Amino acid sequence: MNENDLFDDNGRLATWVKMKLESQGYLEKILLKLKAETEKICADAVKDKGEIGGAVNWADLHCHWSEFYRDSEGDSGFRVYIEESAPYNVELQKYISDKLNEAGFINIEIITEW
Repeated sequence: MNENDLFDDNGRLATWVKMKLESQGYLEKILLKLKAETEKICADAVKDKGEIGGAVNWADLHCHWSEFYRDSEGDSGFRVYIEESAPYNVELQKYISDKLNEAGFINIEIITEW
């Protein structure tokens, strides 16, 4: 199997890969690993808070959940929900996205909310 076969032209998982992941229970394992990695990154963000702007409750910043989504337009992907930060906190979202990319999780949507 060629690595490029796993992703479509937009860097998203190919449909056949998603179906296989779902049918074999791997999707849940990926989501748990994504949440755990994001939780670790939130802890790192607290240490780096001087470098990150926007309104954040640093005392309780955490990843509430991760999910795989598929919308009515056929788009799909992964997202994580970060609690205790202002919605649209672009600086925190970029920090988390960059760290997830470094950990091998690409094209993850970051949602911040109170």
